[in-house]
Parts: sequence; structure tokens; C-alpha cells
Amino acid sequence: MINKETACKKIEELVQRFEEQIASYKKTDYNETQTRRDFIDPFFKALGWDVDNSQGNAGAYREVIHEDRDASIFDQYARNLKQILNCLPA
Repeated sequence: MINKETACKKIEELVQRFEEQIASYKKTDYNETQTRRDFIDPFFKALGWDVDNSQGNAGAYREVIHEDRDASIFDQYARNLKQILNCLPA
């Protein structure tokens, strides 16, 4: 299990990288897949999610189901909202 300090540090590094390279991310050739791979997946990995299914679980038992058409994006990404909010400064 990942601890709060480690998660927050990794998320801060993602934010810093984004801020340093924001001009390149605003270009029209930077697409949704690149955004997911560069920021969204690492963000949820920092929170301890098994984004890559490294445990080898069958489809129904995976922590993250990519492009799940039955679940809304909000439902998928909101599961750890409390942990995300705990990383923000007061």
C-alpha cells in the first residue's frame, strides 16, 4: 500500500512536469492517449491503483478497466477522491 507522502510527492512531480512543459501539451498533436499515458495513468498509479493490471486479474476483477463503456469517467476516477483531496494544501 502506498503512503500519503509518497503519493503526494509523485503527484507534485506530475504537476511540476506539466507546468514546465505546458506549451507542448497545448499543441493540437498532443492527444488523449498521450495525456492518459503521461499524466492520468501515473496519477492513479501514485494513488496505488493497479492501472496496468500487474496482478494479472481477470477482466471483471481488475482495479482499472480502460475505456469501460458501462461506467462513466466520473465513476472510474472518483473512487479515490478522498485520497486525492488529502494531497492538496489546506
